[in-house]
Amino acid sequence: MDLILVNGNFYTMDNSNKKAQAVAIKDRVIKAVGTDAEILALKSDNTEIIDLNGRTTIPAFNDSHLHLLGYAIELSMVDLNGVKSIQEMAERYHKYIEENNVKEGALVWGTGWNQNFFEDQKTPKI
Repeated sequence: MDLILVNGNFYTMDNSNKKAQAVAIKDRVIKAVGTDAEILALKSDNTEIIDLNGRTTIPAFNDSHLHLLGYAIELSMVDLNGVKSIQEMAERYHKYIEENNVKEGALVWGTGWNQNFFEDQKTPKI
């Protein structure tokens, strides 16, 4: 096994085996669930073992997807994620305008800023 998780509280969603203490993983696939002793018997010299200290885990569905049109539109905007001030916001706009040869008077949109993270607690004015 590549990885063994022990001392956990696993909900398996399997009616015949609803809970387990440990999980064995090989090539990123769960290969076995059971008690700590049962699963530790599957370890090899290269197995990484992680003690979950009683933490609970449940199966999850990860829906990773993309709204292509929205993403494409954002690519044409100034990326303002992580700005910490109006000054930094202005600097990003100036840099974007220079790098993209934006014509004077053209409307330039920005996306991603959050004034709640601004160090000076000021809100940009239009």
